[in-house]
Amino acid sequence: MANNTELEKIITYVQKLEKRITKLESEKAVIINGNLVNKSPKPLDISLTKLIDFYNDVSHILDAYAVTVSLSEESYRKQTEGKIILNQVNKGNYWVILLENDEGKNYYLLPNANIQLKIYRLKTINYLFLLRGEENNKEEEFTLVKPAILEILPSGNEWQIKQKGELFLGKKTAIKKIVLGLQNLTNNEDKIPASLKQLLTVLEKLNQGNSQLAKDIKFLDNRLKKLEPAYVEYLNLYYDNPVKFAESEGGFTKLKLTKDTVKNFLENSINIINLEANSQGEYILKKVDNEEFLFLDPQMIFDKMTLKLAHYTKLFIADNEIPVAVSANNILIKKPAKLRKNGDIWLLIESGEISF
Repeated sequence: MANNTELEKIITYVQKLEKRITKLESEKAVIINGNLVNKSPKPLDISLTKLIDFYNDVSHILDAYAVTVSLSEESYRKQTEGKIILNQVNKGNYWVILLENDEGKNYYLLPNANIQLKIYRLKTINYLFLLRGEENNKEEEFTLVKPAILEILPSGNEWQIKQKGELFLGKKTAIKKIVLGLQNLTNNEDKIPASLKQLLTVLEKLNQGNSQLAKDIKFLDNRLKKLEPAYVEYLNLYYDNPVKFAESEGGFTKLKLTKDTVKNFLENSINIINLEANSQGEYILKKVDNEEFLFLDPQMIFDKMTLKLAHYTKLFIADNEIPVAVSANNILIKKPAKLRKNGDIWLLIESGEISF
């Protein structure tokens, strides 16, 4: 049997151990509580479109900028007068992301990409997102179409849903990617690219006989005609049929940089870029809806000097290394140059863009 001295030592040791445990528990509690109360999403200076792209393609990079949240118990029990409130928690099914960009400071809600969510089983999902795709779809794969929009509450760790987000359920087959792409693009009228017209054509061929889809396509096509630049139709024809392009609607005029423009360029005193009609010119002028656009002659081979001259005079700006020689049909015209006629010459008013 241990004597009193040994018992006192044991008791003292246990007391010290208890104090140490109590202190550690207290510190841990402070850390956890601090994370819940004080942690705020780290702001991201990117566009909403870029956020959606990042989430769908490389979601892991957003983890460092996200705060995890879950639907509040009151909202789940429908005790918040129709308001949907989310609380900050350590392990939640959703992320809050803060964007600070030209459009201001905005909070968005996305599904937590670190968790393998079974969307169709998640009871809270319909409070927060509209679900698109096949009905009764039990695929675990989904695509973010748009995040939910949030409003931060005075507590600093609660958010209220202002507008539901949207998810597309199911595997991303080729046709679904096209449909999703069309849906995203038509919600972004100022950013519709020229290639959308080809997508519409493909979609129409794949779905002949679907009357509702045909109506939707016609509606999108009409919107396109109002939104896309006037030269897009000619740009498509330029690659599909160069001969038909040259002869279409009023034919063409061949142009070349004036001697004065080249001379001023060589003397580093270039200010105004002028072109003149020349049967040996490297460029073709087309008139589109009372505007004049300049294209590379599709039947020419361009040497490095000609392309460098076009680049440095900003007639056609190249976005990558200029090759030694290249045929026009291997040059991507992203945008034709825009000209304005002044007497017998044409003045450059907007640079074209090319790529190799």
